[in-house]
This record gives sequence, structure tokens and C-alpha cells, in this order.
Amino acid sequence: MALKPGTPQTIYMGVTRHDSAGTAPGVYRSTDGGQTRNLVYTAPFANSTSDVRVAVTAADAQKVYVYAGGRDTVGGQLLLRVEVSSDGGGTWSNRGTRTDIDGGQFDYNTYIAVSPTNANTIYVGSRDIFRSTDGGLNFNNIVGNFAAPTFADYTPDQATTHSDQQTLAFSPTDSNTIYFGNDGGLFKTTNGGAALQSLNNALSLTQFVGYAIDPTDATRSYGGTQDNGSQRRQTGTSQWAEVDGGDGGNFVVDAVTPSIVFSTYIYGSITRFTNFGATRDQGVATNATFGEPKDNPRIDFYPPFVGNGVNSKLYFGTWKLYISTDRGNTWNATSGTDLTAGDPDTLSAIAVAKSNTNTIYVGSNQGRVQVSTNEGVAWTDITAGLPTRTITGITVNPTTPATAYVTVSGFGSGHVFKTTNTGGTWTDISGNLPNIPTNCLLIDPQNANTLYVGTDIGVFISTTGGNTWTTFNNGLPPVVVMRLVNSGNTIQAGTYGRGAYQLNDVGGGSTVQFSAANFPAAENAGFINVTVSRGGDTTGASSVAYATSNGTAKEGKDYVAAVGAVSFAAGETSKTFPVLVIDNAFVDGTRTINLTLSGATGATLAPQSTATVTIADNDVAPGPNPLDTARSFVQLHYYDFLGRYPDSGGWDFWTNQTTGCGNPDPLVCRINTSASFFLSTEFQQTGYLVERFYKVAYGDGTGTSTFNGAHQLAVPIIRFSEFLQDSERIRRGVIVLQPGWDTLLESNKQAFASEFVQRTRFTDVNAFPTTMTPTAFVDKLNTNAGTVLTANERTNLINLFGGAGNTSNTTVRAQVVRQVAENTALSNAEFNRAFVLAEYYGYLRRNPNDAPEPTLDYTGYDFWLTKLNQFNGNYINAEMVKAFLTSTEYRARFAP
Repeated sequence: MALKPGTPQTIYMGVTRHDSAGTAPGVYRSTDGGQTRNLVYTAPFANSTSDVRVAVTAADAQKVYVYAGGRDTVGGQLLLRVEVSSDGGGTWSNRGTRTDIDGGQFDYNTYIAVSPTNANTIYVGSRDIFRSTDGGLNFNNIVGNFAAPTFADYTPDQATTHSDQQTLAFSPTDSNTIYFGNDGGLFKTTNGGAALQSLNNALSLTQFVGYAIDPTDATRSYGGTQDNGSQRRQTGTSQWAEVDGGDGGNFVVDAVTPSIVFSTYIYGSITRFTNFGATRDQGVATNATFGEPKDNPRIDFYPPFVGNGVNSKLYFGTWKLYISTDRGNTWNATSGTDLTAGDPDTLSAIAVAKSNTNTIYVGSNQGRVQVSTNEGVAWTDITAGLPTRTITGITVNPTTPATAYVTVSGFGSGHVFKTTNTGGTWTDISGNLPNIPTNCLLIDPQNANTLYVGTDIGVFISTTGGNTWTTFNNGLPPVVVMRLVNSGNTIQAGTYGRGAYQLNDVGGGSTVQFSAANFPAAENAGFINVTVSRGGDTTGASSVAYATSNGTAKEGKDYVAAVGAVSFAAGETSKTFPVLVIDNAFVDGTRTINLTLSGATGATLAPQSTATVTIADNDVAPGPNPLDTARSFVQLHYYDFLGRYPDSGGWDFWTNQTTGCGNPDPLVCRINTSASFFLSTEFQQTGYLVERFYKVAYGDGTGTSTFNGAHQLAVPIIRFSEFLQDSERIRRGVIVLQPGWDTLLESNKQAFASEFVQRTRFTDVNAFPTTMTPTAFVDKLNTNAGTVLTANERTNLINLFGGAGNTSNTTVRAQVVRQVAENTALSNAEFNRAFVLAEYYGYLRRNPNDAPEPTLDYTGYDFWLTKLNQFNGNYINAEMVKAFLTSTEYRARFAP
């Protein structure tokens, strides 16, 4: 399909089959964005048309090219044609039957593209790339994998890129810079194709079809890849080397002598290697070995090929099962039985029970499954209960031959099935798996009740033997996973398009997860402690981040956001964190809070990395607003400004101040109490310090305001979500005036500063890369802070780096940033801005320019900052705290 340059409503569509009666293959044009379409080019091959491709160019919007192919109705020969229209598809000029373009694998790798700056420069993709510079009259091969004139000779040593072209893209700034995608990855030219270079060294694009691992050494891996040969991993590295060319298939590592490995090519080709795959020994099978012809054998393109994990026997599937007992030198069919659904069906999966190698399961592309318990002498059809779809994998329990699992491709009913009676019956254990193709299954090496499946969107895990599944990508992209294998406690995944991945110490390493799927809480309980459990190896330290998010409960109305981390010391297996629950006056029924764990260090996430808090409503009728009760009023201020449940002493003190501060106006007492939470040492040393860290690191943000006329203004750059997370990091466990509070606060500040300066945002090349000189580092911080340092302060901070030429010392970077953030001049200058910001964060639980702000900008913030500055920071005379306390938005958080 192609869009007319400058007129995107005009669409050209190449069609090989049209289901409407009386319509033909060819090119259809729509001038109304696809609503209606008309045939403007009829393919000359009628119903034998194999493919039709269409291309346009910005160099001439009226010019349209077609590249089509089909079979000669007389001899059945493939004919190719390039035609061009110079009037948008009205008339066409045939450039002649092409003998200068390779027709090999036509309609598998087929495209046509036109230079956006030269309407006569055309590129056609087949197994090679062909270029015309005269509008399609003549084409030249610019790759050279297949030699003209017959294109029968394969000459990869003379080629400039891999064969089998799939796609092309022109650079938007230079039409001579072109990117070519083919079965070998991504390549680039900067001179229109005269020379090409590979871009694959920095990409992980390998499409693994088969994958195997040394049973005793997880650093030795092997894989067959789509059109990129059979590969072996270079020991102890992430680099791979090709040991055989073409389309690599399945590998087998000899269980007795792992230095001997076997690989398959397509169909019946098997090769034996020694020296851990480094040395080619000999070919041990061809199509003829299995009684099949050279062309069109009844063998899968990537045939099933396995060992048994016990001895050196090899098992190979065609439509029968063959076994070799001498490492491939000879092969024997187990019987003459057709183990498939009949011609043309072929076997697609084989599994041999490790605990009893007489038990063998096989599956086919059309969904037939059979089992033998006497090493293939007799077979039993056990297909009943399984869907009629391709069997992608069979896995046998390592200790119980009667227990096996089948995975199936396609869509519809289940994708994972289990038998515990050698196929007598099957149980669908797909459970909550997505409705997508499932390609393989691995039983956990430590716990047979833990299962991993590889699907078209990554890996899923079940710790309950099936039915309940959780995504388990853990750093793996959501890509097609073809094979899951293990060597001891190490699991590796071979993916189709993103290379190979490894998961270390399965079952032996440390794991973290919530202790329960749900944590019930009473609305009037004040808080609920959520438990995070650690299992596996707990001899080291580990940590994991946690966060809450809205379920049916709403932050600020039903609960207070909890964002932070828990840390486990050696030997610790359980930690808790509180989620503050608000006792509001709404009758809103049971509500839920989502809990999520992420970013585990020193551990991996176990399946229960998400959970919920369920709040039971205690209201049967709307009650008074809790803000109107002194004790609740104070409690909510602890929640909103200090992020914790009130300590009893502080709670009592501020409750008394709210009702008896000595002023006859009770509202004044409430205002003073409220403001005191912002002014408190605890907030000033946590939340306000975080605001200044962001100011020093990133300067000011820019906001818009309509107060006193539309204009822009400098505003704090920190956002509410950042404030919540980082304030929690500094105040973690701190209760001012409690024993040891100052020591804990200092420790938290040091840890936060160190973490802050190591964040990617801070070390970015446009922020504070470690290559910066000390002088440049300090000066940029000072500029962001508003030039608050004296000359001596500036010099002292530069000198902290001890004369180094750069600022790579993380400890010193943290010290310098913190000292600027704690600078008295900065604290004084930023105070009023932070006070106004805290009103929005504390009372309204949002950014100043978030909804329901009427103008969705900083007009309100600008108004209150102007008033606070006008009254020299006197919040009472400015009536700022009073306004937020009595605002409808604040009060509506807690009552109708």
C-alpha cells in the first residue's frame, strides 16, 4: 500500500486476491481514504498472481510503479514485471518481462521502493537488491548473493549484505542514505547502494528457532537461527559464532560427552560437531537417510530433534520417529506407523521421559499426539482432549514419565495441557494465560510445581502447577520466546527476534514478593501494614521498591500514596510498609488500592509482585467532615505533610493547639496549626529539602498564568509524584524528637543525595555528566540555585574534588549538591515559592496546574505567591492557609 505524496487521501493498494466477484488482482486506487476503491491496474497473471507491490515518490506525485509476479499459464514459469504510470494510475507502461531481477523466493522477500528525490531511481527487493536508475528499464544487482543471469549460483562471499530482503527506508534528509532490512538484520548505505555496512553489532535481532545448553556448563549455549546459520556461544561471553550456514534448526548436546553437539539444517540435514561445536565432524543425515526425496520431503522445515538427557541416543521426527544409538552414524525407524494426521502432516515435537527413556511422546503440526511406552515399538493415539492446532512442544516431568505437558500454537481454546496418566486424559491448565500462541514449557529445576512457558509475548510463570499464571519477563522484552532450557539453576531463553537471555540461580537466589494477594483494612484503622516476604537465598542484602496506585479507591480521598522501598539485611525474610487509610465521610462501599513491587536489587521478583489493599467502608450514612473534628484534622495533616501516622505525643499536642491556642477565633488556631506542619523541622528537613534539590539540579520550570494578564513565570520544576517518592526517602522512619531521630535523618540525607546524583537524569550529558570539571559543576549548580554562593563558598565546594580534572567522584558530587541545596541564602529565597507549592501538594494532592484547576495553568499559584510576597511571607495576613483550608476542593476530599 502507498499514499500519494501530498494527498494522503489517495491510496494505492496492491492486491493479489479480491473476494468480490468479477474483480481481479492488481492495483486499486482510493481517493477518499479507503472508503471506496477502483481497479486502476490489472495484473497480467490473473489468478496465478503471486504478489503485487506498489510504490510512489515525492519526486513526482503522479508517478506510480508496480512490481508484480505470477505463473505462466502454459509452462508454469514465474514471470516478473515492472510497470509505471505517469498519470496516477490512468495509463501504464510495461517495462518488459524481467530477466534481470532474481525471482527466487518471490512473494517471501518482495518489495519495490522509489527514491523520494529522483523518480527514475527504483529499488526492488528479492533475495538480493536490484536498482534501476532509468525508471525501470534496466536493473542491476547491488548485493551479489546470487549471480546473473540465472541467479542459480549462490555467491555469499562476493555479497555486500545478507540475502533475503524484507524492507527498505530512505533517510528523511538524504535520499542516498538508505536502510535495508533483511534476514541478516539491518544494513545501511550512504551512497545509494554502492557500498553497504552492517549495523548489527549493536543490535540484538537474532531469530532463534532451536536452542540448547550444555547440561553441566551454562556458559556453553547453541542455537539454530532463521537464515543466520547454526550458532555457538563463545564461552563465558555474550558473543556468538556461526558454525554452519543457512537456516539453522534444533541442537542436541550429547548428555554423556557434552563436547559433542549436533545441529540440524532444513528438513533432514543433521551435522555432528566436536570440541563444543568449534570443529565440524561430519554430516550424519540427509533427507535420503529417512527415506525422503531431496525436494519436498515429508519432513518439517525445522524438524524436531532431541536427546533424552541420559545417554547418547538421538531422536528425529519426519512422519515417523527415527532413533540413532551411535551418535548419528545409523538411524532406524521405531516402526512403520504414521504418527501424524496423515500426508502432508509432519511431526513438530518429540519428548523422551528422562526417568524412563522407553516412554516417548510425539506431536504433529496438525495436532496429532501419540505416545509409546516401549521405545516406539507400539504407539497409542492420545490426541483426544487436545485442540486441533500445531503442537509446539512436549515436556515430560523429569521424575514421572506419566506426567507431561503439551503447548500448542494458534488462537482460540487453551494453550497448555497436562496429563498425569500418559495421555489417557488431558487437563487444560492455560488458566489466565493470554490468548496467544504458546511455544514451549520448562519445569523449574528446583520445584516441579513451578512452570515457565514461552509465548509470543514473552515468558509466563505458574507456581501452582498451572491455571494461575503471571508474566515473568524480568528484563526480557515481550518478544516471541521459542525455547526455554536450563543447565542446573540457570535458565536461558531463545527468542525469535531479540536474541538470547539468561536468568540466573532459579530457585537458589533471593526472591521478593507480597506475603498475600490481598490485605484487608478497616476504614477507621488509620493504616494497614503491608508485608513483603523474601525467600530463596537470604544470606545477602536486597531491596525492592513499592508503590500504590488507584484501584477503586482514590488517592487523597481514601488513602495516601505510599511510594518507597524496603531493604532486607542478611537473614531478614520479612519487611512491612504502611499504607495510610483515610476515614472519610463518604458512603462508597468497599474500595481497593493497587500495590506493585518493582526494581528489585539483590533479588528477583517472585510471581506475587502485585497485590491489593481492600478497605471496608464503615459508613452507612454521610457523616460530618472529619476536618471539623480537631483530632481528625490533625491526623490528616500528619498524612498530607509528613506522610506518616501521628505519634501520640505530637497528635495530642497539636489537637490541643487546634482547640486552644489562646486566640478567641478558633479558625486562627486551626490556621496556625495547619501552617505549623509546613514550618515544622520535620517538613523543612525532608519535603522542603527535596524541593531545593530539584531547584539546584534542574533550575526552574516555566509556567503560564493569566493573573494580571497572560504571561510566563518561573515555577518550581519538581512534580508531585517526584516529591512524594523523594520525600519518603529522606523521612523514612524519622519522627522528630524521638530518640535517635537526628542520626537517622542524617543517614537518610546522605543516602538520598548519593542516589540522587547517580540518577540518569542527573548524569545526562545535558545535565551533569561526570566529565564536567569541578568548576563547571559547581557553577552550574549555583546558577540553577539563583547564584546564592559567596566567593568563598564556591571555592570551598570546588576544592572538595581535591584538584581532580573531572567530577566522577560520586561521594563528592553528592556532598556538593547537598551543600548547595542546604545553603541558607537559597532556603530563604525559595521559601515562599515552596510554601505555596506545599499548599497544593498537601491540601489538594496535585500539581498547581493540574485539574481541577480552572485555568489548568499556574494562575492560582501565581496569585497566592504574589499575595504571600506582598505580605512578606505572613500567611495569616495573606490569608493563604485560610483559603486552602476552607476551599471546596480540600473539604470535598473527605465528605460530600
